[in-house]
Amino acid sequence: MSTPPTTILDWANSADPSDVTQPTSQITNSGWLGGMIPPNAYVNWIWKNLYDWLAHFKAGVAKYTDMEDAIDATPVGETFILDEYDVTDHPGDFAGGWDKGFTTDQVSVDAWGKGVLIATDQSATSGSLIAFSRNLLTTVASYTKTNTGVIKRAVTDGTYVVACYGDYVECWDMNGSQRWLYDHGAAVHDVCLDGVNAYFVGAKGTGNKWARAIALSDTGTPTPVWSYAHGNASEVVYCCCTDGNRLFMAGDASGLGSGATLRAISAADGKDANGEGGIGTDTLYQSWNAVQSNLCTQTGQLATDGKRLVVGYSTVAFKGVEVRSASFGAVIHSWTSFPSTDIVWVAIDSSFIYGLASAGGASRLHGFTKDLVESWIYRFQYSGTLYDVHAVASDCYRIFLACEPPPSPGPDSVYLSVNMHPKIWRRHASTDRFLPYRQLAIPEE
Repeated sequence: MSTPPTTILDWANSADPSDVTQPTSQITNSGWLGGMIPPNAYVNWIWKNLYDWLAHFKAGVAKYTDMEDAIDATPVGETFILDEYDVTDHPGDFAGGWDKGFTTDQVSVDAWGKGVLIATDQSATSGSLIAFSRNLLTTVASYTKTNTGVIKRAVTDGTYVVACYGDYVECWDMNGSQRWLYDHGAAVHDVCLDGVNAYFVGAKGTGNKWARAIALSDTGTPTPVWSYAHGNASEVVYCCCTDGNRLFMAGDASGLGSGATLRAISAADGKDANGEGGIGTDTLYQSWNAVQSNLCTQTGQLATDGKRLVVGYSTVAFKGVEVRSASFGAVIHSWTSFPSTDIVWVAIDSSFIYGLASAGGASRLHGFTKDLVESWIYRFQYSGTLYDVHAVASDCYRIFLACEPPPSPGPDSVYLSVNMHPKIWRRHASTDRFLPYRQLAIPEE
């Protein structure tokens, strides 16, 4: 390959603005016609525009060694390289934690590009749902529930916050103002969202429906986009997740023809593989059913990255993690917990699959490769005492834990290192999340 030039012609950067004018659309559409003498301002603009673009390309993708600097400097929709690889810092290592004054267990955690959402097991309307900055130092907003009840799960996409508690699902904007409240008519066990809708599942509610979708942009008392019938009696759906195309849900075996314990249905309209949910049959072949007796029994046991569906198990028959095809439901990989411990929460990001094993004061967070090879284990310990972890979330850069709080001044809000760098990242335009493009090779140290 030839050697590139070392300089770029710097054109008209000190010119009077009247001498640098963008050509009219008539000129740009037709080009210069025979006999035309281009005005100097038009020619200057063309050359300067060419210079500006060449300078932009020469500069390349912005590079940073600290994620916080990158977040502050990167415009929405732009790309940057983060290279802060540290041989002393390993995936799953404790990276930071603060005493935020929590006195009761944290039960749910979620992360978006700029912050962390934490819910506690307090039933009171206020003080149980708070968003923090990514370093957990600053409170972004607090969210007041309309009714009392312990939150099962709270999620956010950086624009909306949605939580389920008791029979209710409630939505706020990021500043803490309520947008809508929905009464399902029975216990709601899990909630997820995709930037368009909030989806939730639970026991049989009003209208004999087990799952519903509500537009995030709705207000007041919303009308569901669709409502789905999983069974015909007292079945319970315990957990759900979505990739934007499909809603995955798992729980008790359906009393309908399929007997499904795990389903993928259309996120857009709630149609399923065989039309038994009361909405219709999915003709786009996105839906499927799986029948397995030892499936999910609690919140947080499903997660997806759009390609893989991660399933956590906590039954007598099997305690472990499975990876299934998100497209077809087939089991691809399986891992059995040892020693035999319930897998109570799962998560997935660009680097790892996470399986949280809980055994009363002896929680273990397992980090797996995408083919379920165990890579590392973390246990939350402070002053020689082990504390439980109840939920896990990742923003692809840090792993955030919802913990049982140790006595003050012990850290009750904790994050771990992912440390899989360097990576190319992009500040996604529609969700304002910081997403890795792909894994890059790390040179030999």
